[in-house]
Amino acid sequence: MIKTPYPLIHFKKRRTGLQTKEKILCIRQDRLPEAWMARTAVEPMPLSAFVDICTRAGHRFVDRTEAEQDARWQQVIPYVVLQTRDQDQTAVYLRQGSESRLHDLWSSGIGGHINSQDRSASSAPFKDILMSGMIRELGEELIRARLLTNRFSAASSMK
Repeated sequence: MIKTPYPLIHFKKRRTGLQTKEKILCIRQDRLPEAWMARTAVEPMPLSAFVDICTRAGHRFVDRTEAEQDARWQQVIPYVVLQTRDQDQTAVYLRQGSESRLHDLWSSGIGGHINSQDRSASSAPFKDILMSGMIRELGEELIRARLLTNRFSAASSMK
């Protein structure tokens, strides 16, 4: 279990073959700290420092297909780890969903692309877009978890 008061932000490595017109939040790789570009980079820092660096670097919504294929773009993918207040327990779950390569693997957090629907206005600050995307992802996953829990609870009460 990772115990940190800081957010963990994951920069996704690119895959090919994705067919979508979705626009996702990206930052030019050459404008980010070199340490963030390592194959496995976990850089604990206060959220305010992360937001400041990304704001100075500039951001753009890029067609997902382009971002997946063009090494100049880093996709910003927030990843939220849910823990009890005392950080004694961390929520984990078996993966499902659209990416079959992840099925039946354990995940310790919730994350996903930030897309253009997370932007309230064309000039929205980076922090507002980031927070909106994290809240949307959490909502989607927690609603999905609640629906699954309710379905299993209903099924077990029918026995």
